[in-house]
Amino acid sequence: MGSPYTGNDASFSPTQTLPDDGDAEDAASVNVPFEGIIDDLAFLKTCSVARTDVFLVDGTWTCPDTVVGLWLWGWGQGGGGAGAPLGLVANDEWGAGGGAGGSASASWVYVPVTPGTVYEVIIGASAGAGGAGGVTPADGDDGADTIFKISGGATLATFKGGQGGKFAGLTSDANIFYATPGGTSVAGSPKAHVQAVDHGTYPIYALNAVYALPVPPGGGGNGTTNHVLSAAGAGSPQGFAGGAAGTRGTNSGSTRGGGAGGGGGAGPGGDGGAGGNGGNGGATGTAGTAGANAAANTGAGGGGGGAGGHGTVAGGAGGAGGAGGTGQLAASYVGRQAVVT
Repeated sequence: MGSPYTGNDASFSPTQTLPDDGDAEDAASVNVPFEGIIDDLAFLKTCSVARTDVFLVDGTWTCPDTVVGLWLWGWGQGGGGAGAPLGLVANDEWGAGGGAGGSASASWVYVPVTPGTVYEVIIGASAGAGGAGGVTPADGDDGADTIFKISGGATLATFKGGQGGKFAGLTSDANIFYATPGGTSVAGSPKAHVQAVDHGTYPIYALNAVYALPVPPGGGGNGTTNHVLSAAGAGSPQGFAGGAAGTRGTNSGSTRGGGAGGGGGAGPGGDGGAGGNGGNGGATGTAGTAGANAAANTGAGGGGGGAGGHGTVAGGAGGAGGAGGTGQLAASYVGRQAVVT
């Protein structure tokens, strides 16, 4: 009585040895080639499945047999928001909230791969920190790139991170004073200040003459003085929202509230971080709040920190900027399951 045989999809041979007239007339003489053919069919069945491996953290990818190319869809890390200054004990001087980080750009890229080769994926996560607030506020860091490379060898694809937001100092002139977001800002007064759609030059990554259009990043909003409302971050073509701008602090007589942070740019995978609120003015100025971090793997920009309010006795502390959201990479191919770690 025969028994069912479903095949071994881990075994493949391009040739099979068939019995001839000199072989014994029994099942053993034909089982081996029959099983080999069924094994080959099981193997080919696994090679006809479209697969996508998604990386949210650093890892490696071992190219399976039969796979000779990958479509990669990815983005780097969003830029960090800038920090904001503390409030000074002075009349008619105030701090501006930090400019928010811009988001990363998303791109498609086709790369040829070699079966059996180990590839390394580096998710943009090593930078994109928000700038410190306080006496010496700092710019936000640029977001780290996401990289696909041969393990220990050449880089095959790079997905750029977003730009960090910029901080501003202290001033008594509301007409010229504001903090800039990550991205290419358009010249003009703060009341007319807008964020450009794209904040850098992002090439169309392609190999072997296979091209795909990139997705432009969302720009971060600018942080402003107490007289100009802070700007929300720009949205993204995927429908995610830019981070909301913070709320400026309130004035108390001649002591000024601190300016608010701008909202982070929306990333390819999620919303931008919200800007921090400015501290209130008063006898003792209150502290500004920190800008919000963008969510992991979104590539969105962090919010800018809110400036501290001023006071006649002491000023409030300035808030730090939020961190940019980390990057992500998806590898799509037709073939057998890869070894992913």
